[in-house]
Amino acid sequence: MHRPHSLKAITDSHERLAMSPTWPYRSSYFRRRYERWLGDNADAFTLLEIGGQTASHCADIRNELRAADSPIPVNDVWVAALARGYRLAVLTLDRHFAAVSGIRVRAWRPEI
Repeated sequence: MHRPHSLKAITDSHERLAMSPTWPYRSSYFRRRYERWLGDNADAFTLLEIGGQTASHCADIRNELRAADSPIPVNDVWVAALARGYRLAVLTLDRHFAAVSGIRVRAWRPEI
């Protein structure tokens, strides 16, 4: 995973990213900041539909990770499947996305 970037730097880069709308919810502090950031930048996002191609990527990724004995949470497998199918980078705080082949990972750091 690359060196973490600030949310502003990531937004300013105009890179196409895949992200889960639930990933920062483990901390109420980060959740509020994330929701504010998401609201301020809502026009920059496109919701992607999960179809047959995404489901196929999801199954492939689950099988690959199982074979490598590197499971990740199922919701993150779906995010990785969207990223792989749409050729997007994954914006995340989670290091386990590095175990998924065929995707790019962008780390970010919360601005505290």
